[in-house]
Amino acid sequence: MKRRIQAEIVFDKPVMLINVCNQLGNCYLRINCERNARENFENSLVLIDKLSGTSEKVSNEVISAIYLNLGAISSSQGNSEEALEFYERCLGLRERSKFFKDFELIKCYELLGLESLKANLPDNAV
Repeated sequence: MKRRIQAEIVFDKPVMLINVCNQLGNCYLRINCERNARENFENSLVLIDKLSGTSEKVSNEVISAIYLNLGAISSSQGNSEEALEFYERCLGLRERSKFFKDFELIKCYELLGLESLKANLPDNAV
């Protein structure tokens, strides 16, 4: 599906499709089907990338949640380096936005710190 999406973008409501992919990813996460969850989150990011330069916008809240979920999946699969990249992207979006509450930022910092310790990068955990 990802290749099909990358090849062409032929739909009327791209933001709706992004939200559908994101929600499907959340559903798959809830039933511990990480491979399908990851595929849907990645499809969301492909679609978001296709929207750049258009008038359609996806909120930073949605994008940061996708990165957070991809980070959690990478972490559970033992890929700390990739998880850290996703957590840092999530944190970057959340730090720049006035819409996130303090506890959401704290959760990002917590996950970033824990993953840094897991990856044996204690200096990054502080």
